[in-house]
Amino acid sequence: MSLHDRILELLQRYEKLRSQGQAITPEDLCRDCPELVEDVRGRIQGLQAIFPLLSTRDACVDAIAARDTLPEMEMHGAGRTSPGQRYKILRPHAVGGLGEVVVALDQELHREVALKRIKSGARDDRASHQLFVREAEVTARLEHPGVVPIHDLQYDADGQPYYIMKFIQGESLDAAIKRFHESDKEPKRDASERSLALRKLLNHFIDVCYTIAYAHSRGVMHRDLKPHNIMLGKYGETLVVDWGLAKSFERSELMRATGEESVRPSGVKEGDQETRVGDVKGSPAYMSPEQATGRIDQVGPASDIFALGATLYAILTGGGPFQGPDALYKASSCEFVAPRRVKRGVPAALEAVCVQAMSLNPRDRYETATALADDVARWLADEPVLAFPESRIARWTRRHDTLAKGMALCVALLALWCVGWRTNFIWAIKAPLLGTFYPPTLALLIYCLAWMCWWVGKEMGWWRRERLSLRATAILVATIGTGVCALTFLFVKL
Repeated sequence: MSLHDRILELLQRYEKLRSQGQAITPEDLCRDCPELVEDVRGRIQGLQAIFPLLSTRDACVDAIAARDTLPEMEMHGAGRTSPGQRYKILRPHAVGGLGEVVVALDQELHREVALKRIKSGARDDRASHQLFVREAEVTARLEHPGVVPIHDLQYDADGQPYYIMKFIQGESLDAAIKRFHESDKEPKRDASERSLALRKLLNHFIDVCYTIAYAHSRGVMHRDLKPHNIMLGKYGETLVVDWGLAKSFERSELMRATGEESVRPSGVKEGDQETRVGDVKGSPAYMSPEQATGRIDQVGPASDIFALGATLYAILTGGGPFQGPDALYKASSCEFVAPRRVKRGVPAALEAVCVQAMSLNPRDRYETATALADDVARWLADEPVLAFPESRIARWTRRHDTLAKGMALCVALLALWCVGWRTNFIWAIKAPLLGTFYPPTLALLIYCLAWMCWWVGKEMGWWRRERLSLRATAILVATIGTGVCALTFLFVKL
């Protein structure tokens, strides 16, 4: 009898005794085979956690059905089905650290779904099984629009777990960031199009922050946030995926005040391998210093906020804050180049938000992911950003950049004209022939004032209906200015 059949027999016996009113523990159930105690306990707890409305009998029936309906789940068997099989594997989709995702066809509901299973190299590892089942449980219990919904959890004929989830048709945030910054290399990229694209990325980022804030309110931290683990749908969806490293934590009073129920995964205990001090879990390019140094006891919600700041860093610069072969060392010491030094044109306020979220000391970061999202939203709304205080004058100048430049130019020209007029007046007394320097000075002043009037009109929206191109605007202003200069010169000479 195979190991899988033995476990199923024990589960059926457990249900039979329970239906007769007899209480039995997994230890008593596995008295003749103590090596199966942990597998049986994890199987019962995992199935009951995922399907709380189903009885253990239903779970056993589902497990047996999975054995009969999914005889083999190998990549070379994609597209082949057996009678009664519900999920037909179509094609591979993605590979992660622990699992791999394939696209399957749900033949009962006639839809494409994503099927995730453990990679072949880790299928014999009991710890990998526990982590995989826990990932399915955590993802299923985080019911939020920003978390991929789980449809089903099953076991194949070899006892390998797999779960079915929504198939997201779109791209990762990492791909969207790369496309955005590749477009910057185009010589004539439209400024308004770039601004709109950046705002879309920042809105996706805000959605991610709110998803993580919800997970924190349930007592769960992701621990592996990065653009690659954020999926963007075709119609504005933003979903955080790959909760394989998720871990529960003791919530603060602020998080408990939300009224959300805490999520306590059932498959993994404290003291398991992934919780030992000294282990490094996550992606070095986006990792917090406490994770990079293996200080697992200090990893908490602030670590996710650091990863969110690193994701914002990637949006602003096009890459993670820690690059190269020594990325882990840089992450451990929090050594990164400021965004505005990496790429020109990064708004100073967004840089300040990013730097605060990525502070070396967790206490200096944003208190919650919601606070981080709110600061980015303030920048999008052109409101004062808490991480970047500025005076009223500086704020007015930034919001009315064109008008402020025009006023500054007007003051400079007025001063220049005054100096030029006095100089020409003195020269005109001493040498009447040199008095002709005055008309060109006046002409230059009028010419520059024409440009300033155009800038002011553009700022106030006077020329908005004309929608003139930059080249047409330059020709128009140059023509008007030249004509005014010529007329002024002739008038003075006459």
